[in-house]
Amino acid sequence: VYVANLLPSYILLITFGILLIINILLANLRQHLAKKKNIKNTFNLSPTIARLITGIIVGFLAGLFGIGGGVIMVPLQMLLLNETIKTAI
Repeated sequence: VYVANLLPSYILLITFGILLIINILLANLRQHLAKKKNIKNTFNLSPTIARLITGIIVGFLAGLFGIGGGVIMVPLQMLLLNETIKTAI
């Protein structure tokens, strides 16, 4: 929230719009990978470390934009942690 107060509102709006576009692209990437039926975690992090990093990033972005973290968290969990949408939600 402190960082959000330092930024002009138009920067926050533009950045939030970009975040939503990236969110759509991540969902499409996940669908593309799921069609291949060969989904592997391309990151060599342990699941605990990956979840911590994801949580920190999502927490920062949710606080910055004043939104719920699920908008960001679910696609990241699906893509980075190879979780199903049911598990991610």
